Amino acid sequence: MSAEAAVEATAVTATELATQATGPGPDRAGSDRAGSDRPGTAGALIRMFGDALAVEDIYSERGSVLYDLLGGEDQQEITELLSALGGTRRSVLELAAGSGRLTLPLLRHGHEVVALEKSPMMLRLLGAKAAAAGQGAGPLTLVEGDMSRFDLGRRFDAVVLGATSVSLLDAAGRAAMFGAVRRHLTPTGMFLFSTLQMRRGQMLAQPVRENTHVLTVPAGDGPGGSMVVLVEWIDGPGQQRLISAFRSEVDPAGTVDHRLFTSEVRLLDVADLERELAAAGLTVAGREQIAGGREPDRSTLLLRCVPSPDPDQDQDGARS
Repeated sequence: MSAEAAVEATAVTATELATQATGPGPDRAGSDRAGSDRPGTAGALIRMFGDALAVEDIYSERGSVLYDLLGGEDQQEITELLSALGGTRRSVLELAAGSGRLTLPLLRHGHEVVALEKSPMMLRLLGAKAAAAGQGAGPLTLVEGDMSRFDLGRRFDAVVLGATSVSLLDAAGRAAMFGAVRRHLTPTGMFLFSTLQMRRGQMLAQPVRENTHVLTVPAGDGPGGSMVVLVEWIDGPGQQRLISAFRSEVDPAGTVDHRLFTSEVRLLDVADLERELAAAGLTVAGREQIAGGREPDRSTLLLRCVPSPDPDQDQDGARS
């Protein structure tokens, strides 16, 4: 599927975007009443509220705004990614770019960035941030597209995928993405992506567990604001990780809107990823543990992959 149509960056404020997202829109998943069988706190909330609780994918219109709010200050993997790219200005394709957590630092360092993202709302958030950043950054092109199915008709010095987003894809999706990445890399290019690696000892000691974090976001001087309960449910042996965000938003009049945003991700083993990458013509040339992270049962790795030698291709990447 070709995803060449660039999305024009417009100077829209985050408040305006959040307001626009309150109406019905092209959510990825929309309301999901089948989520009542979810385990842990998320499932309990769905059963407790019943039809009074709206349940959406975390990448829906509203979920995108919440995702941006929660992840906007997250600096994890940025330093390692920029270091791996080095000081040379590069052409970079960023997959699943989101609202720009990695995009903006890449631009500030002078790289040319093509940001591919499936969510129109995420792209609008990114476009607004890029417009607000103004001059002095590298060129940016926004592309609406799926990270597992894209054809941009050009090659890049680097392809990057952050936020351990590889875990959002199943085996078929990863195979399709790795193949597309290989086709979009220059012969000397690199593919940089982060992945979560569970520590086996801690995982076996407590195979099924739940972590909860609470955040409050006051409205400002007056009444109102939001409370967000982040819930991570992990089934280590089942290779399953469920992320939920229960948001209670209070308007100045005291009216409360409850909403649950959910996402299911996979726990992937690096050895399995290496085999999948090799099948797509990519070799893991390096790995680095990313600094930060609060949980003792896991680490986040940045994998650096390069095109595997192919005797049927010349040095320009064309088959002979």
